[in-house]
Amino acid sequence: MLEAIGSFVEQNAAAFAVLHAVSSGVSVLGWLIALPILITALRRGEITRVKAFGFDVTLEQKEAAVALSRATRERDIKIERQSGARSVPFSSELAKINSVLDRAFSPEEHTKLIGKAILWVDDNPLNNANEVSALRKIGFVVTQVLDTAAGLGELERHPYDMVITDMGRGTDKFAGYTLLEAIRARQNPIPLIIYSAEGSKPEHRAAAIQRSALGSTDYPHELLELIIAKLTEQ
Repeated sequence: MLEAIGSFVEQNAAAFAVLHAVSSGVSVLGWLIALPILITALRRGEITRVKAFGFDVTLEQKEAAVALSRATRERDIKIERQSGARSVPFSSELAKINSVLDRAFSPEEHTKLIGKAILWVDDNPLNNANEVSALRKIGFVVTQVLDTAAGLGELERHPYDMVITDMGRGTDKFAGYTLLEAIRARQNPIPLIIYSAEGSKPEHRAAAIQRSALGSTDYPHELLELIIAKLTEQ
């Protein structure tokens, strides 16, 4: 039986070659037609993920990467203006951004993060627009308030999984610590991250942890790393 099939294929090799060429042409034509449709659907948000031929394209991850990259560049520009030099190459920071986003969008972690509620306290929310955009692309629910009183009120009215705060607000240069102390005085163990200028300095990191904060940083990718590590513990 196998010999007969082999003989038939050999005798009709030319015909099979033509059929294979036609099939390949139809396949290529199909992708040429489908690709613009897929790209349009991705841009419109009608679909969010495409998996084919080993490629995994996620619109939210791409947009989150762009937002965090912008946030990182803004941070670097501020530091350059203050010190006149860069401490870390942007390519290195970009690699860290992509790495943490790969984790955030991995199937095991992403399902744990979607819907988690984050309260962000900062008197100038525009400073964190890119970071907030990235968090929302991942699936976090982010609420922004302007001061300590509003933050405490939110925590009394609604359940949150994480608090992010800046440090200085108005006349209180240590408003981040003020908020943290007020939260702990209410016996609330919610994890809190201080995200502020110079927040990555060793002395600020140490002081924040000593006061029961989860951490302190001014790096966008480190902020996301702290959030993911804590909210995927369980």
